[in-house]
Amino acid sequence: MTKRAPIIVVGIIVLVLLAAPLAIGMMTENALTQQVGIYTQNPALVTNVESYERSWFTSRAELGIRLSDSYLEQLDTLGQGSISQMLGGSSLPVIVEIFHGPVLLNDGFSIGSAGVKAYVDPESQLGILAAQFLGIPYLFEYRGRGGFGGGFQFEGEIPPFENALGETSYAFSGFEFSGVMQAGDTQLTALLESASYQSPLESVLVEGVVVDIDYDYRQGMLPLSNMALNIRRVTTSNPLLGAQPLIALEDAGFGGTMIENDAGTYIDVQAFYRLGKFDAAGLFSIGDFDLSIDLNHLEAEAAAVLYELYREQISLPPFEQDLSVLEAPLARLLAGEPTLTINPLHFAMAGGEFNATANVSLDNDALPTGGMRDFQDLMVLQQGLVMDLDMTASKRLVEYLGGMLMEQQLAFVTGPDGQPMPLDQIQAMASAQLNLMLTGLAAQGLLVDEGDSYSMAFQLNNGTATANGQPIPLGAF
Repeated sequence: MTKRAPIIVVGIIVLVLLAAPLAIGMMTENALTQQVGIYTQNPALVTNVESYERSWFTSRAELGIRLSDSYLEQLDTLGQGSISQMLGGSSLPVIVEIFHGPVLLNDGFSIGSAGVKAYVDPESQLGILAAQFLGIPYLFEYRGRGGFGGGFQFEGEIPPFENALGETSYAFSGFEFSGVMQAGDTQLTALLESASYQSPLESVLVEGVVVDIDYDYRQGMLPLSNMALNIRRVTTSNPLLGAQPLIALEDAGFGGTMIENDAGTYIDVQAFYRLGKFDAAGLFSIGDFDLSIDLNHLEAEAAAVLYELYREQISLPPFEQDLSVLEAPLARLLAGEPTLTINPLHFAMAGGEFNATANVSLDNDALPTGGMRDFQDLMVLQQGLVMDLDMTASKRLVEYLGGMLMEQQLAFVTGPDGQPMPLDQIQAMASAQLNLMLTGLAAQGLLVDEGDSYSMAFQLNNGTATANGQPIPLGAF
C-alpha cells in the first residue's frame, strides 16, 4: 500500500460524511410528505405542510393540523351548537426540526440516519398561553432517531404542570409516550399517572391511564393491530354533598386485535371490555364486568372496501352521505359466512351475577337466492341465522332488575282515589307481578329454575327458534 492510500481512504470517508447529510435531507423530505399522506386518511383531521426549509445538516418544517370541515359539521349536528364557528379555520402549528445523519448532534452525540424533534410553535397563541398560563416551556415535545436499517425510535411527553385560579386548582402529572416505527408498523406505549381538577362545586381525579398500541398500516388494506387502554381509577365528587364520590370507576379497560390468516384472504377481529367497579352515588353499581367479542372469517378484500367506503361517507357532510353504497360490499362480506362469538359476558350487580355466551353464524344455503337475498330485510336474515345463546342469572339479580322494570311501569298507575299509589304499594305489586311472570315462564319451560338462579338455552336455526327445546314464535323477540 502506498503512502497516499490512507489519505485517499480518509478523503473518501470525509466526502461521504459531508455528502450524506444532504442526501438524507432530501430523502427525509419525501418521507415526511408520505407520512402526511397517511395522516390525511383520517377523516377527522387535515394535516398540511405549510413550509419546508432544507439546509446541508438540518431541515425545518412547519405543519398545520386542524379538524376537517366535515367533522366540524358533524360535531355541530351532534352538539346542536356552533363548534365550527369557534374552531373552524384554526389549526395547531407544529414545528418539525430534522437533523441529517449519519452523525447526529441534536441531543448529544449519536449515530443514525436522521433525528427529529417536533413541538408546538412557542410563538403561536397556543404556545404563549401554555407558557404564561400553565408555566411549561412547551405544550408537547416529540423526539425520534432513525436507524440505518429503516427503524425509527421515538419518545415524547406533555410536561407536568399545576396551577390555581382563586378556589379552582388543577394538577397534571405529565403524559409520556415512547415507541418504535418499522416500515408501516408502529408500536406505542403511553402513560398518564394522574390528572385532577378541584373547585368548590366539583372534584375530578383520573389515575393510571396506560395505552399500548401495535398498528401495522397497509396501503389499500385494513390495518393489522393490537391495542389496549387501561384506566386504574376515575372519581368525581361534589364537596358540598360530602366525601362520597358521585361517580367512581375502577380497573376499566378495553381493546382489541385484528389479524389475518396465512393467505391474507380473511381477517379476525377481537374486542374486549373490562370494568372492575362502577358506582353512581350509591344509586347504581355494577362490578366484575367482562365482555369479549370475536368476529371471525371476514373476507379481507370486502372488509377493506367496506371500511374505505364508510370512511369516505362519514367524511362528507351529513346531508351528502349515502350509506346505500355500503350494501354491495356488506352483502359480499356476509356471503363469506362470518361468525360472531361472545364469550364471556359477565357482570355482578345487587349481590347477584349474570353469565352468558353466544355463537352466531350465517348459513348462506338457507337464504333465498338472487334478488330475494336482501340483507336489510330482517325476515331474510332470520332464515339464514344460526344462533346459540346460553344465559344464567342469579335469582337475586333477576328480582332486582325485574322489580325495577315493574316499578317503572306501575309508577304512573293511580289508586281508586285517582292519586299515585304509595311507593310501598308499588313495590309490593311489582314483586307479585314479577313472581307470577317468572313462575309462568318456568312452567312453560322457557326458564329453568336452578335453585339459586334461572337459566335459558336459546337457539335459532333456519327461521325456527326454541328456548330450552320449547318452540317459540320469533315475534316474541
